[in-house]
Amino acid sequence: NGTIDIIFTETCNQYVRVNMSKIIIQVFDALGTPDPMSNVYIHVINGTGGENIISLLTNEQGIAKGIEIPELDFWYLTNTKYNFTLEYFGTTQIFNVSSDQYSTPPDTFIDVFNYTLVKNGSIEFKIRLNLDNYTTEFQNTTWDTDLEWESEFFFRVRFVSTTNALDDPPYWVPINEPDYVIWEIKDKYGDETLYSGNMRFEGEGYFNHTFDSTSLIGNEQYLFVVYGKKTGYQDPDPASMLFTVSPKVTSLGVYNTTSMASLGSNVTQ
Repeated sequence: NGTIDIIFTETCNQYVRVNMSKIIIQVFDALGTPDPMSNVYIHVINGTGGENIISLLTNEQGIAKGIEIPELDFWYLTNTKYNFTLEYFGTTQIFNVSSDQYSTPPDTFIDVFNYTLVKNGSIEFKIRLNLDNYTTEFQNTTWDTDLEWESEFFFRVRFVSTTNALDDPPYWVPINEPDYVIWEIKDKYGDETLYSGNMRFEGEGYFNHTFDSTSLIGNEQYLFVVYGKKTGYQDPDPASMLFTVSPKVTSLGVYNTTSMASLGSNVTQ
């Protein structure tokens, strides 16, 4: 008597044959030297039905990749019509096109490109975009300029951006989701960094930090410097705030330990 265990393994192979081809898509700047452009969304739309198929994002080489899995190239069904639109930080862009099927004249810019995939091919988009318009800066800078040693110094800035920096005046909007806003305390010449950290977000682009001056030296000046970054925009000039840690006034007295009579005093700093 005994028990026999029988384990079955079933394999099912399915062969699916689909006519697909790969498109290599790259984006450049159309103004001046054609430098690759990163952070450009390329929306791929069904040219017949109009539904969105996928959105790609360009890397530092300007090559369009998948957002979820950027390591994978994308393949598309052949004999299918596709429409391509380009978006840069919420703004639809106009562009010039060079492809294996059709190229626009040098000075012609469009906002939708119609493409029928027949075989493996490549598309180059050149965006008419002046990156000098995409700027950030620090505004409304306030801080404690002179407090006594052991006091808490308060520093505050507003981080803003614009897409029309070359206009007069530009239109600024608050940055609430920056890559970072950090602070450093330096000597008064800005040569040595003594302390550093992240600014605290308040809202509407405002960031602040409170620093306890106990770790600093009285009767000295220091620089509080703020740096920020927002991808797709030019970095702002650092916000530099000069502040003074005043000496703490103390009193030194001499007493007779028997009678506790004062023998004199002196005010020191």
